[in-house]
This record gives sequence, C-alpha cells and structure tokens, in this order.
Amino acid sequence: MIRQNAPSLIFTGAISTLALAIAVSTSPEPTFMDLPDWLSGIGDFMTGSAAIAAAVVGIRSLNAWRAETIGQRKVAVAEEVLAAFYQVKDIIHAARSPLVLVGEMQPEEGVPDEIATNAHYAPLRRLQRDRTFLSEFWVQRYRFAAVFGLEAAKPFDEINRVLNEINAAVESLVWDKGANEIR
Repeated sequence: MIRQNAPSLIFTGAISTLALAIAVSTSPEPTFMDLPDWLSGIGDFMTGSAAIAAAVVGIRSLNAWRAETIGQRKVAVAEEVLAAFYQVKDIIHAARSPLVLVGEMQPEEGVPDEIATNAHYAPLRRLQRDRTFLSEFWVQRYRFAAVFGLEAAKPFDEINRVLNEINAAVESLVWDKGANEIR
C-alpha cells in the first residue's frame, strides 16, 4: 500500500464525500447498495480530519518545545552571568582592600620597580591577577546582550566604570607619590 500524505488524504476524502453527495442527490432514493460508498467516503474524510488534527498538534508541540528550549537557554545564560557578577563583586572587593601584604609589593616583570613596590599599586596588581576571568566576563556581556538585549546588559557597563575608577585612582596615587618624592 502506498502511503499518502495528509493533504492528499484530505483532498481524496473531500472528493469522495462530494462525489457521494452528488450521487445520492441525483439518485431518486438511497439504497442499501450505496452504503459501502458512504462508508468509504466517511472513512476518507475521517482519515483526512485525523491528519489535520495530528498536524495541528505537531505544530503546537513544536512551538511549545521551541519556547521551552529558548527559556532554558535564557535561564542558563542568566545563571552563568549572575554567578560571574558575584565573582566580579568579590574581585573588586578584594582589589579595594586597604590591607597590603608584603608579597604584594614585590618587583613585577614589565613594571618599573618604583611602581611595583609602591603600596598604592596593590589594587591594580590584584586586578591583574584576575585578568583572565575578567576577560571571560566581558565575553559573557555579548552573549547576555544577544539573549536579553542591549538594555539588559547595562550592569556590565557599571562594572567597567568601577574598574576604570580603580585603575584611575591607582595611577593617580602612584604618580602623585612619585611626584612628591621628586620634590
């Protein structure tokens, strides 16, 4: 038996039913002999109706699955970004700590010794220690904006502003100390 798709079944059922209706309306009286034709037409019509119902249920299921998948993706991105914000909060809190350990005033490669051994340089050194995570954090900004929109990504800009303020304050303190020692 050749498998038919839903539109052809519907079309076949509709044509059979229409042909049967025309045959019955033209015959003077329906007879018992017309019953198989009626049953065949009704069977075709029911098959077509079932195909339509299955297609509607399938489309609705697909749309529900798509919405659920998108919702799960949004939840996953939101959880990931929220955890990253908590971690950045801890990084900023640690960078701004007034306590400077002796180990944080050691010479550093690529930084002049008078700056690296300055206690005011410690916050920047602490941020440099976490630069890999902070780089990954900025990548998450774009993923978050793609999912939730640019307006929702504004807290990333606030974090950037705070980090820039810390950098500016460190540079100001380091340079002011150097200028005071020269005088």
